[in-house]
Amino acid sequence: MRALIWLTGDRSGRLKELREWQSIADDLKNAERADTPDYADLCRALAQLDPPKPAREMYLRHKIWWLSNNHLRYRDPKATMATPPAVPEDEAVANILRLLELYEHDLKHQVERGELLRQLGRFDEAVAVLKAVKPDGYSEVKAVKIERLALARNADLQAI
Repeated sequence: MRALIWLTGDRSGRLKELREWQSIADDLKNAERADTPDYADLCRALAQLDPPKPAREMYLRHKIWWLSNNHLRYRDPKATMATPPAVPEDEAVANILRLLELYEHDLKHQVERGELLRQLGRFDEAVAVLKAVKPDGYSEVKAVKIERLALARNADLQAI
């Protein structure tokens, strides 16, 4: 098949893809899948930030925020027992408060900031932040959905 493609021309790019694959080192081709970091891994990474790097800290704290909600996001309605949270509640709240500080002056993260405020039950602040989101064809749609939840005084985790 390769010879036929080589003679007739590689219109679909199969030989190029094959050459790219063959150029990758064998140990990378056979690499084991990496594990997803757990809460302890993320805390260790946060502790090792020296000097503090705001972008890296935002990334790690965002991951902790999502991890702290996973027990609600992936709950089985047929389960007889609730899944325990991966992040202790007081540490999850402290993480959210720090994220709010980091996102305060960052215009790219105002939708997330509004969602964090909503989840904390600070609905009026959430609405004020979400009303100020600049339209870009995507962010304002999410902002309106979160704003509706905040106006309804709903702090529960929701699919948006």
